Amino acid sequence: MEQTWKSIPNFSLYEASNDGFIRSINYKKTGRKQILKPALNKSGYLRTVLLNDKKEYKSILIHRLVAMTFIVNINNKSQINHINGIKTDNRIENIEWCTHQENIRHATINKMQKPRLGSLNGNSKLTEKEVKEIRDYKELKGFHYNRKLLANKYNVSECCIKEIITRRKGLWRHV
Repeated sequence: MEQTWKSIPNFSLYEASNDGFIRSINYKKTGRKQILKPALNKSGYLRTVLLNDKKEYKSILIHRLVAMTFIVNINNKSQINHINGIKTDNRIENIEWCTHQENIRHATINKMQKPRLGSLNGNSKLTEKEVKEIRDYKELKGFHYNRKLLANKYNVSECCIKEIITRRKGLWRHV
C-alpha cells in the first residue's frame, strides 16, 4: 500500500501516515516536514508529545493518532486493538476501534494476556485458603457434604461450590 499522509484532527500542525508514522508539517517553523521519533512507554506502546489546537502539549499514543485520523469510529468505541498483537505496529490495517471488553477478549483468545484466576480476579469473593477449606470439608464428609451450607458459610453460590469441588472450570481450577 502506498504511504498516505492526512492531517490529525485537533492537532493541525501534524500529520499521520497510514503506515503508523507522525510528522510535523512546520518543523521548528521552517516549513519543512519532519517525521517525529516516538518514545516507547512502560506498557510497550509508542507515544509522542504534540501541541494541540488549544496550544497545549499532550502526550499521546501513536496508534490513537493514526486511528483518529484514518479509521471512522461509528460506534464511539474508546479503545484501539492491535490485531496482530504487536504494540508497535501502528499501520491502519493492524488497528481497529474496540470496547474494553472486546480488547480483553482478543488478548485472551490470542494468548496475549492470561485470564486472572483465583484471588487475582477482581470479582473473586474467596481466597485460596478458603477454596482449600471447601475442598477439605468435602473430603472429610465424603459425598454427604452440603453445598448449600458451604455456599451460605462462604457467601457464594452453590454453583461456585460445585465448580470448586469438581475442579471443572472457573476461577479456582488452578488451586
